[in-house]
Amino acid sequence: MSGTNVHPVRWHYRPVVSERPASTPGVARFFLLSISYLILLLGGAIVYFWWTPLQQAVPTQFGPVPIGVPWWGATGAVMNSLYGVFFHSEEWDPSFNFWHASRPLLGAVLGIVAYLIFVVVIDATGTQAKTSGNLVYYLAAFLVGYRETTFQGLIQRAVDVLFTSDPSPAKPGVGRPKRRRLRK
Repeated sequence: MSGTNVHPVRWHYRPVVSERPASTPGVARFFLLSISYLILLLGGAIVYFWWTPLQQAVPTQFGPVPIGVPWWGATGAVMNSLYGVFFHSEEWDPSFNFWHASRPLLGAVLGIVAYLIFVVVIDATGTQAKTSGNLVYYLAAFLVGYRETTFQGLIQRAVDVLFTSDPSPAKPGVGRPKRRRLRK
C-alpha cells in the first residue's frame, strides 16, 4: 500500500448557516446592567457588614420592615433578570427592556409587600409575628423578587376575591348551597 496512490475521500464542505439569529446588542447591555446591579447589591452587603460606622448609620429596620427584606427581594429580581439574559438571548424581545432595567426596584417593593402580607397573616392567627432576624422572610422576599409575575397574579386573585362585586360571594371554606329541584 505504500506505493499506491490512495486518494482520500473528499467531503464537500458547505458552511452551516445557523437558523438562530445572532443576539441583539440589547442583550449585552442588560447583561452588564444586571451584573452591575448584582455587584452593587453584594458589594453593598459586604460593606454594610464589615464597616461598623455604616451599620450604626443605617437602621436595621425601616418601620416594621427589616432592611434585609428589600435587599433579598432586589437580589431575587436581579437573578431572574440574569436568567432571562442567559436563556433568552437568542430570541431577545426589546419590549422587556424597561422591565429588566427596573427589576431591583420592583423586586424590593414586592419583597416588602410579601413581608407585610406574611406578618399580617401570622398576626391574624393570634400569634405575634417575629419581625426581625427571621430567615423565612428573607427567603420569601427573594422568591417573590425572582418570580414577581407569579406573586402579582396571586395578589390580583386575592384582591378579586376580597373586593369583588359579585352580589353573592361564596365564603371561604363554605360551598354555595345546593339548589333543590321542585317536583312537578
